[in-house]
Amino acid sequence: MERTHYSFKRLFLAYLFGYMPFGLLAAILSLVHILPVHFNERPYYGVTGFLIAVLTIPFFGLIFSVLNWVYLNFGSFVYRCVLKVLKIEEKRND
Repeated sequence: MERTHYSFKRLFLAYLFGYMPFGLLAAILSLVHILPVHFNERPYYGVTGFLIAVLTIPFFGLIFSVLNWVYLNFGSFVYRCVLKVLKIEEKRND
């Protein structure tokens, strides 16, 4: 197994497009005054709620991708260290 680095860009795009339908649904429901968007414990409807919901889409993508990227790379680092301590040869993908 070669040294694995997880691509932040791919994680960000995966979380961005994964959350986008839910963010857009919340934005549309807020725009038509069906369901408010809560921001700082205040409900927002209409255009303000729509803009808040749309602007949270990249924010959630960024937060989740940063946390997941750190988690995966740290786990990969610990895995390599354990293999080194136990002197187990890493399998190569040839």
